[in-house]
Amino acid sequence: MSLAHLFSREERLESLQRQFEPGRICYLHCSFTKPHPKNKFLVLLAISPKPVFFVINSEISAFIHAREPLLSCQILLHAGEYDFFDHDSYVDCTTVIDALDLDEIIDQVLDDLSRIKGVLSESSKTKILDAVASAKTLSDAQKSLIRNGLGRKG
Repeated sequence: MSLAHLFSREERLESLQRQFEPGRICYLHCSFTKPHPKNKFLVLLAISPKPVFFVINSEISAFIHAREPLLSCQILLHAGEYDFFDHDSYVDCTTVIDALDLDEIIDQVLDDLSRIKGVLSESSKTKILDAVASAKTLSDAQKSLIRNGLGRKG
């Protein structure tokens, strides 16, 4: 049950603004998921010019397992390191998600502040940045945006 109703909209917005930064893991309703929209864990990579994320999956698909360049871009997040995960999960560093606009994210989080979860560990962040550097599916502009967002320049 959400405690959001105990705080004013302004207080909830201040909380969101303090926490919504690259490296933060969020649990958001995603209209882009197929075949049906659903809640997904996402890693925030950058906020400007618009929020961009990587999806976190509970398992790696057979399609990705069969393709080493894609498989090497799946970064394991150990459940023991993140208290909001029930099981180990994988950051898919092959595809940038930019389908959620900031107003939609704000509305979701203001209704339920628990949608903002923890922060990537430094070791996970490093592994993600290494995967991004070698990802053949990301453009140079996307790689630069992610490096700048997660804190590694160049």
